[in-house]
Amino acid sequence: MIKLIAIDVDGTLLDSNRKLPKENIMAIREINKEKRKIVISTGRPYSGIESILKKLDLIRNNQYCITNTGAFVMENKSKKSIILNTLDIKDYNYLESLIKGYNLQLSIYTSNEIYNYSDRPNNASLHDSRILKMKIKTPDKNFKSPIGRINVMGDKEEIDKFQNKYLKLLSENYYLMRNETFSLEILNKNCGKGKALKKLWEFLGIKMSEVIAIGDNENDIEMLSFAGTGIAMGNANSKVKKNADFITKSNDDCGVAFLIKNINNFYK
Repeated sequence: MIKLIAIDVDGTLLDSNRKLPKENIMAIREINKEKRKIVISTGRPYSGIESILKKLDLIRNNQYCITNTGAFVMENKSKKSIILNTLDIKDYNYLESLIKGYNLQLSIYTSNEIYNYSDRPNNASLHDSRILKMKIKTPDKNFKSPIGRINVMGDKEEIDKFQNKYLKLLSENYYLMRNETFSLEILNKNCGKGKALKKLWEFLGIKMSEVIAIGDNENDIEMLSFAGTGIAMGNANSKVKKNADFITKSNDDCGVAFLIKNINNFYK
């Protein structure tokens, strides 16, 4: 029996306009009555999905989410972190030293906020804040909050130059993810949706075979591979599909709702 369903957000739960389809809401609310764990697993901070959790009626005790690509695993209602894989201001200072000479900025993502030390956040930073519907704040001098991820933000060509020079060095000490052309995510080495999902099901005492994961992007591949059954969206790229056990409909065709309604047909 499936006891836990891990669901990616952008490109999976949300349609191509970043809207939450009514069909997905209804399907998740219905399966929630069966007391299964519905785990929203995303690169977004908690504040970037809180409104989604409310619509899905998932702000409850004993329901969990994976945010900032595995930096935080939290209980939805209490907002208590049960697993932490975070960075701190020393990591920020180190990365700031590396971007000198590049037309780039760093954005800090905690569980609830986006911070940027620049007087004028660049277009990439502003674009991401609009997607997440989170305002960019300036950290105070005594900033000590656990950092979920630090994003190198800027034009594609400039990030490409930075990444080509520092990829090997950064990969030795950090987990890197490039889902968007305008952003390079830098996280704690222990991050990743798959690692976080594995720790969560161990914490809950659930078997791997009782877990389904569904996603569309390359940061979901590890999660799909770790789960007992991995589901790729119809809109996923070929690499994601090759690492999945089954393929559901696209995000614009409510592939999450289709999976849930036909869940026994997708169970490996």
